[in-house]
Amino acid sequence: MKNKNFITYFFIIVIFGFFLMYPVMFFMIQKGIIKPVYNNIYTVLKPEGNLIERINVKFTNLKNNINTKLSNYLFLYSEVNSYYPMLKNKINFSNNEFSSLGTNSDGEFIFLNKDNFYILQTNQNDEYINRKMDEAISFYNDLSKVTQLYIYLPSRYEFQEFNNAYNIRNMNEIKNNFLHQLDNVTIRELFVKDKEAYQHMFYRTDHHWNSYGAYQGYLDICEMLNLNCPSYDIVLTDMAYHGSIGKMVADKKISDKFMYIDEDTKITALVEGKQADANFKPRKIKEDKGIFYDQYVGYYNGLYSEVIYNGSGDENLLILGDSYAWQIDYLIANEYNKTYVLNPKYVEKLDIYKYIKDNNITKVLVLMESQTTIFDNYDYGYIAKLGGK
Repeated sequence: MKNKNFITYFFIIVIFGFFLMYPVMFFMIQKGIIKPVYNNIYTVLKPEGNLIERINVKFTNLKNNINTKLSNYLFLYSEVNSYYPMLKNKINFSNNEFSSLGTNSDGEFIFLNKDNFYILQTNQNDEYINRKMDEAISFYNDLSKVTQLYIYLPSRYEFQEFNNAYNIRNMNEIKNNFLHQLDNVTIRELFVKDKEAYQHMFYRTDHHWNSYGAYQGYLDICEMLNLNCPSYDIVLTDMAYHGSIGKMVADKKISDKFMYIDEDTKITALVEGKQADANFKPRKIKEDKGIFYDQYVGYYNGLYSEVIYNGSGDENLLILGDSYAWQIDYLIANEYNKTYVLNPKYVEKLDIYKYIKDNNITKVLVLMESQTTIFDNYDYGYIAKLGGK
């Protein structure tokens, strides 16, 4: 009888301890004792450097190994760990500024603030960010040795100095760490004074800057590249625009007014090796599409790996640009003989150093989302594709 009671008590204790593990984990993560991981794959680091550095690497490998084994063998550990940031934001009642609304298709966390303005937050963990940032720093520093390199950061909310909200991860430390390790690179960031200024320059339902933000970026870049660029006006249309985030959460109530930079530039370009046709940057609003039609993509249509613009200048420019560049890349291109635009999301394997040499490129401008430029947030792998280390 005593043996049966012992077995019963043993199983009760085991089961109780098993379920107690989850609130304990939650508390430890909340207090920063441990950090959540979002996958069960880790890189084994090589123990190099002095004794202290080698010991730190050993401990890091041990910690990652434990996390991996927990993720693989402990019931629901991986699921609980993956959903922890969302759960944390859901139960944090102390913040009246933001409400959590899940994730987008890239896994980024979606928040809505009290001004009915959507905000995104990266879901990448520190290990991924630091590893990818080191790759980016090495790539840009190597590139700056063979050409004049310029980086422009149209930084999202999480990179802004005024971002002190509890729910939104502040990326300033990461951004500043990145900037301080660049050598011989000219850098500029979109200046945003406060939250109101940010909401003036970015769409409330989309992850892109609007035309006010893009036009300020255009002026900044012209100054940074020492160009005498023409000025343009911004046209605010009556078209209700439900951007990429609005579409993701199926919100019909909150919308933007679609806008564009007023210009009549005649574009001549090669698009992936072929002469550009009428569908390239049509710059037309399509009113006959559905409520969640992506007017931004439809208006600028930049889903190409390579575009070569013909301009009227003397030098050749290379732009490493994603969808943030679509509103202004062809305006900048007017000031150069040829402007080569490579989209990191679609670019195929190439040797960027040979590409620069073969096309007599004298300047390179990086114009992408800040989190793509700094740590390849969406894991495009573009640095390896372009011949980086």
